[in-house]
Amino acid sequence: MPNGLPPPAAEPSTRAERPVRDCQHVRVRHEHGTRLAYVLDRCRCRQCSQANRLEAQQRNTAIAYGTWTGLVDAEPVRAHVQQLRAAGVSLQRLSVLSGVGYGALSALVYGDPSRRQPPSRQVRSDTRGRLLAVQADTVSLPAGRRVPAVGTRRRLQALAAVGWSLPVLALRVGRTPRGLRRTLSSPTVTVGIARSVAALYDELRHLTPPRRTPQERAGAEQARTYARQHGWLPPRAWDDIDSDPDSDEQDLDIEEPADVLDEIAVERAMQGDRVRLTGAERDEAITRLTARGVSACRIAELLGTSSRAVTRRRAARRTAA
Repeated sequence: MPNGLPPPAAEPSTRAERPVRDCQHVRVRHEHGTRLAYVLDRCRCRQCSQANRLEAQQRNTAIAYGTWTGLVDAEPVRAHVQQLRAAGVSLQRLSVLSGVGYGALSALVYGDPSRRQPPSRQVRSDTRGRLLAVQADTVSLPAGRRVPAVGTRRRLQALAAVGWSLPVLALRVGRTPRGLRRTLSSPTVTVGIARSVAALYDELRHLTPPRRTPQERAGAEQARTYARQHGWLPPRAWDDIDSDPDSDEQDLDIEEPADVLDEIAVERAMQGDRVRLTGAERDEAITRLTARGVSACRIAELLGTSSRAVTRRRAARRTAA
């Protein structure tokens, strides 16, 4: 340098750029924002990294709750997809409706002929749940048609279990709290409500309810308390919220006082008598039987439910404690 001074050092980069790689496969196109793009295309953009991280979290949570089933037979899922296609639902449309990447759908239906790979023999259990949840009749049904409310009811209950209050949820789906409460106790809902609640659930399930003001904090705590008293399960307790079997669906009378336990009913249920229990009473019976060292399978037999439901409720109660 003319002045004898060394050249200025280059300023260090504040953050290394993530390598972004578009899919180079010929027959199967992987989309950004999916775990397949993260793994197969080795893309590390924010969307792909977030999708990979989210799926890992969901897998670990499902393992902790005893709901992880890993890979399952792809044939029933492929047959369902073919029925949807026969009804006019394209793979692109199905990808949007189910949240399953187009590449995974293409591999399920066609395989990868360029690599002489046949159609997938197995699929992830969550992929199966997402695809089976899409029904040909609901895709084209008018918004006013009524359909079973199981998935809608579970989604609302799950959001309440993590602190989303009923007034906030009602406002987000354009209904009154009273109307949404009727949805929670109804065996059917309109297609429009089902779609609105499903979209809201996907938006809020991984978010923490706001707690900026005393009103927001009180509303979140009341929602969690009410959900805990009724035995409602949080989002992470479900493997497939639409189709998971759970014999606890008979408990729909949410107007019944939740803080009153019928001790006689609880004791009778613990002895194997078939009595109607509220969510709080069922949880109390599970807690007492667990404390006595009774297995989940035996508890399920006594209470007339599934061992899977017992495991979920145990985990949900430990989380809420």
